[in-house]
Amino acid sequence: MCRMFGFLTDSPRSVSAAAGQDLRTFHDLGRVHHDGWGIASWDGQKARVHHDPEPVMESASFWPITDALHTDQALFHLRLATEGLAVREENCHPFIEGNVCFAHNGQFDKTPEILSEVAATCDYQPRGTTDSELYFALVLRNHDRGLTWSDAILDAARTILALVPEGRVWALDCMLGTEEAFYAFSLAFPELVPDRPEGYYDLHFLAGEGPEGRSVRISSQGPESPKWRLLSQRTVLRIERGSLALSTTPWRRSGPQGPQSPGVRRTALLPVMLLPAMLLPVIRLGRRGIGLLPGRSWDRLTGHRAAEPAIALGVLHHGGPEVAPVHVGPQHV
Repeated sequence: MCRMFGFLTDSPRSVSAAAGQDLRTFHDLGRVHHDGWGIASWDGQKARVHHDPEPVMESASFWPITDALHTDQALFHLRLATEGLAVREENCHPFIEGNVCFAHNGQFDKTPEILSEVAATCDYQPRGTTDSELYFALVLRNHDRGLTWSDAILDAARTILALVPEGRVWALDCMLGTEEAFYAFSLAFPELVPDRPEGYYDLHFLAGEGPEGRSVRISSQGPESPKWRLLSQRTVLRIERGSLALSTTPWRRSGPQGPQSPGVRRTALLPVMLLPAMLLPVIRLGRRGIGLLPGRSWDRLTGHRAAEPAIALGVLHHGGPEVAPVHVGPQHV
């Protein structure tokens, strides 16, 4: 699990001076998140990253590097390594491809299905061993196939939820920076990680104005100021560079449709059989299967709560399921 901090201004300036105490508070979270750190920044359209696998609290370079940063967009990451994953430079976030940088807070199992999906469909192949880099590869793939960055993030999350067993995805919070905008996404299942403090997976953002101009900050730390706003779960926040215009893209039942849409595909619905929820297996037939999902699984895959009792019936495609709820009255069960 990790901590993330994003910072944008309406014109290039000293990041450490402009972010001030918020950045120092973020830095001090390195007392717990001590398995490496990284910074991504943009010089015009050109992105660059600096990684260090050493604890940030022991680093002699964090503040000199940060003090020298003069940019309008930066992304900071502190890593707390998943058990069993190596603490080494190639596993430090943010990851970079071209001028796109990505960081993740959370964890999911690296199942054979998700590994196969990335190997078979993604041009970007991970250089390290983290689940986070698999997530990044799926986002890049989706954008290469014609999706906006917001939809590319959402569809990557759908693919992970489809290919990783329920209960084995803890969180998919992420931040992504490009030449034209910065993106943040929040999706977590905190009930699966009860040892984490309340709000650990929340993302907050703050738009403000000071003597030097306007700025937007977004952070996975717990801001104490009530001026910070909570980013809604299953929502992508987009911050446009320069104008700092804010917009959001909410989770939809299914991904964008069309010939270039990866991940979730349109489902051919089958005639409904009204069955007790306890008798709802998932039958896989090669690369696709017939799925019968209880209401809780419907919530997890779609972000829309199904009335109880309910089942969902549809065809599960290799790229990810798309299902429709079938509400069953108590008299049927």
